Amino acid sequence: NISTGIITWSDEAFRIFEIDQASFSPTYEAFLNVIHPDDKIAVQQAYETSVRNRTTYQITHRLLMPDGRIKWVNEHCITNYDATGQPINSIGTVQDITAHKQVEDATLVINEARLRAIFETVKDVIVIINTEGIIELTNPACEKMFGYTVDEMVGKNISMLMPAEVA
Repeated sequence: NISTGIITWSDEAFRIFEIDQASFSPTYEAFLNVIHPDDKIAVQQAYETSVRNRTTYQITHRLLMPDGRIKWVNEHCITNYDATGQPINSIGTVQDITAHKQVEDATLVINEARLRAIFETVKDVIVIINTEGIIELTNPACEKMFGYTVDEMVGKNISMLMPAEVA
């Protein structure tokens, strides 16, 4: 209820947020207090923008539990308006996606380790540069071919690795 700020939560929402129904008044402010501090502004802005633009609200963010654990949730919401165009209420869902995020994060760590192993052992030279031609990363094959250490190459222009007639 936008005018009162009172939120009607399902039993599942209380379970996800790990809040005792008897000792909690589900207001918008109380909801915001459960959101991870680093995500709070993004959640507020996403919701306010959806109300202002009359669009669906969808965001994935973290909850900070009282014991310090992090939970991930995905929220969807739509706002209803009266005949004059004023927002009346918002109706939405929240889904606990913590287990999915944990698997996703573990997969990223494994994939990063695999890519790092390939990067470090491949015999081909790999040089990663930014849009200005500045070297950001090189592999050991590059060090071997050009005789510079990573520290000597990173931060320098790629032209340092090119023969004078090409550069």
